[in-house]
Amino acid sequence: MSGFLLDTEALLSAATADERPGSSRAFLQRALRQRAIVCVCSVSLVNVGRRLGRLRRQERRDAHDYLARWCDRLLSHHPLAVLPVDAAIALTAGRLLSPGASPQRAFIAACALVHDLAIVTARPGRYAGFGARTWPLRYTDATASDAARNAEWARQARRRRGPVHDRGSRRSRSGSGCLHPPPSTAA
Repeated sequence: MSGFLLDTEALLSAATADERPGSSRAFLQRALRQRAIVCVCSVSLVNVGRRLGRLRRQERRDAHDYLARWCDRLLSHHPLAVLPVDAAIALTAGRLLSPGASPQRAFIAACALVHDLAIVTARPGRYAGFGARTWPLRYTDATASDAARNAEWARQARRRRGPVHDRGSRRSRSGSGCLHPPPSTAA
């Protein structure tokens, strides 16, 4: 199978009204119009469920209801395949895991590798160590929050030890804001 696998962040940001070129929602609409194979790993749905639970606990009823309705509509009205974690994916994820690696990302990367899919993500660097192909998005809700978080981190670091240059930190954007290139193999 060759197609696309939405990571959790891309799936969640597709629920927003952002339809700019390069956004998760625009990508999903274009891919479905072109009848591309678009999938979601069941692990991403677990993360969406966690988000829904958090919204309910925070008593953000409007956000909870909107996201729940959007997910129901997406999964019932669009040809979006939900890929379960089977033995091959579990074993591949286990081989990909290294100390400090996110198990959720390892499962998503393993799902992409086993099914020969490119991971649609706003942050391809998160999957760089797993060897999965990525398809970077330009705009997501997380991109704006990441930029704000990175700017704050840089301000704090400058106060502590002077000017900060990209030292390859975990929060480095490393090109995830690029235009839509063809799917590439992560380094």
